[in-house]
Amino acid sequence: MAFFLGCLFSTWIGNRIGWAISRNLLYTSSWAVCAVVCFVWGIGVAYALRLFILATHPGLLLKIFGYGAGAYISVPNYGLLAESAIPDYEMTRHVFIKGVPMLLYIAASVVLAFSISAV
Repeated sequence: MAFFLGCLFSTWIGNRIGWAISRNLLYTSSWAVCAVVCFVWGIGVAYALRLFILATHPGLLLKIFGYGAGAYISVPNYGLLAESAIPDYEMTRHVFIKGVPMLLYIAASVVLAFSISAV
């Protein structure tokens, strides 16, 4: 139960933090800053989820729920902007922000699941 409630709370907080990062850094900064923040965000979400799983020891269904919640959080700009409102010259950055953290989250989750067994 604690894992489920923690995931729900983390999803809400993660979404708000992701929106703030997107508005203040990802769309307004240089490509280098955007790339570093996206890398840190995707891997950081995977690491935080792994630590939460190790701390609470949820069952299989709750782990699946947790990984889904982590996937939702890993896209920092999810629901922030309507894709039709994004100018063509910003679409490459938008797709990068939408895709790279998610791919890194998935890759880091797989690696962490097999490498970190206890804290």
